[in-house]
Amino acid sequence: TGILLLLGWWLGTQLVAPLQKLTTQVHALSDFNFDTSIGVATRVEEVRELGFVLRRMAKTISSFQRLSLTLNKEQDLEQMLMSVLQQLLNIVQLKTGAIYLCDANESVLNIAVSQGENSVPVIPISSVGVTDEELVREIQSHSGKSDILNILRNRGGDVVGVLIISCDDAECALMHNTLTRFLDRIAGSAAVAIETRQLILAQKELLNS
Repeated sequence: TGILLLLGWWLGTQLVAPLQKLTTQVHALSDFNFDTSIGVATRVEEVRELGFVLRRMAKTISSFQRLSLTLNKEQDLEQMLMSVLQQLLNIVQLKTGAIYLCDANESVLNIAVSQGENSVPVIPISSVGVTDEELVREIQSHSGKSDILNILRNRGGDVVGVLIISCDDAECALMHNTLTRFLDRIAGSAAVAIETRQLILAQKELLNS
């Protein structure tokens, strides 16, 4: 009996109590408190792993919130692009990326913001009137990398820029499909936000002149 009591006490401290703590933390997430500290100290590997997954989920949701707020509220184009890039890299847990803006008159992509290793400042393109797949292949032919690219198109279907997330060959192969789908969902909102800020900037320059 004494051994069973000790075993029950040990199970309670190592399994039940940590799960109850995680349950409380998840309730906080359900109340939209995504800054809640997630995780428990336990020797049970499965419970630790569950805490890690929940912590990552909370950080992802929090980054999505900041990303959405930036796209809707930030007026400065460069600051908006830098914040968007940083939030995206945080979400996908990678360190290097860049956003290029399109200059259709000169058929080039000029780097707007970057994080991590030095990126090519200008990428020449033959035309913006091609499919996304063709444009991606052309950009990759200049960079020589297997980075994950997402073409940013405005509501009219015109190319306004390109988002590049850098990863090594193994990382790109592992997460290419899921990351591409995720970026596709962000690309439309980002392109519209870029176009809107560019129009506002052009109007200000016109008024100043």
